Amino acid sequence: MTLFQIRTGKMAAPAAFQAALMRLGFNQESVEALVANGLLTTEDLCTLEDKDIEQVLKIIRTGPPAREVPFLAQKHLITFCFWAKHCNRLGEPITANLFTQQALEAYTMMMSLTSKEHDTGIKAPSELKKDMKWKTFKEGLIAYLNALKGKHNIPLAYVIREDEALQANQVFPTKHHRLIAVTPLLGIEFDDDNGRVFDILKSLLVNGPAWTWMRAYNNTRNGRQAWISLVNHFEGDAQRDRMKDHAFSSIAAAKYYGDRKKLSFETYVSIHQDAYADLEQYGEVVSEEKRVRDLLVRIKDNSPAANAANGVILATPNLRTSFANSVAHLAMTLQLNQSYQDSRNVSGLNTSNDAKGQGCGRGRGHGRGRGRNIYLGSYSPDAWQRLSAEDKKRVVEGRQQSAQQQSQQASNQSGRGGGRGGRGGRNVSVTSVNQDEASAITGPTMIQETVDQSILQGALSR
Repeated sequence: MTLFQIRTGKMAAPAAFQAALMRLGFNQESVEALVANGLLTTEDLCTLEDKDIEQVLKIIRTGPPAREVPFLAQKHLITFCFWAKHCNRLGEPITANLFTQQALEAYTMMMSLTSKEHDTGIKAPSELKKDMKWKTFKEGLIAYLNALKGKHNIPLAYVIREDEALQANQVFPTKHHRLIAVTPLLGIEFDDDNGRVFDILKSLLVNGPAWTWMRAYNNTRNGRQAWISLVNHFEGDAQRDRMKDHAFSSIAAAKYYGDRKKLSFETYVSIHQDAYADLEQYGEVVSEEKRVRDLLVRIKDNSPAANAANGVILATPNLRTSFANSVAHLAMTLQLNQSYQDSRNVSGLNTSNDAKGQGCGRGRGHGRGRGRNIYLGSYSPDAWQRLSAEDKKRVVEGRQQSAQQQSQQASNQSGRGGGRGGRGGRNVSVTSVNQDEASAITGPTMIQETVDQSILQGALSR
């Protein structure tokens, strides 16, 4: 650059700065007053705080001579300072002609959002006390630092970003991602943010084995280097092999015996999913077919529904080659089967298994028929709703009377020597189940037919 260009640039900067002030609403006299108070270029704004701007404008307004400064001009100058400091922190040019009307509107909105920020509700991860919990800790810490803001309202996650230098022609999905990627890892602001990140790491790791790998940076409070050291250890070759072995062991140890056992089907699937996620993170790719085989071979639920579902999966290509589809098919089948079992249990609370239970309402007049008999067994939801309030009452009273009669018969038989006492458990039970819900249970035969047909045709996940 020649001496003429340097001088020209120095002369052009104040002129462009004064032109920008005019665009913001200052008149010629107030611009001259600002220059007289030392504001010559955009760089001068980087050291000012809001209170400094208020003070200098107070001087200009009171004089002598007093100058007129509109309120909006003052507000725009504050935004101008905010823009200059923000761009300077990111290492971007801050020439005055870049602060256009569009930039003014955008940074005014940004300042408004910054002032209204509140607690995001994202908490710091739990302390890391076991090596095998590194992945969970890492993801939790990154999320926490994404929500936590440092100097100039930049997410602290930029301190531990993977790439130190910005990649050429990089495109960012959001402004948040851009801030993390382009903020320089140097300067006074970085030193402050870097130390803050170290303190956060120390508070979460000092009581566990990970502290050994970052304590070398305790005196300098170098959060970035401490993080790099942790990543190199927990994601190095030796640790990678350990994590792979742990993932395969988790899959091998997980067994599903049915939801009535301690391990639910959702938990069983989650163990597989977490293990495969760990394996992928460390470069171990497991095919979909092997994932499905591992899923099925460790299901120890020998119920007809589970066995039939396994058979359908193995015989259906779009299930056999997709872990997600297989899980969906199994989950739906097991859920329908459980619903069927529950409906049988509820139905058993409302009607006797003895053949005499239905005879009470139909052929022998035990339903308090008032001229006609009424069925005391199970009703479908639609059929139950079609009954009048009087008929519903008759059904409930008939069931109660039938239960009392059966109980009385059982007592008589027991008094005669208990020869038939074994049938006492087949009596109708009187419960506090909601009458409409309990009476409107669809017959178990219909549910079983639906489950069987769905299982045999493999239609639950197709």
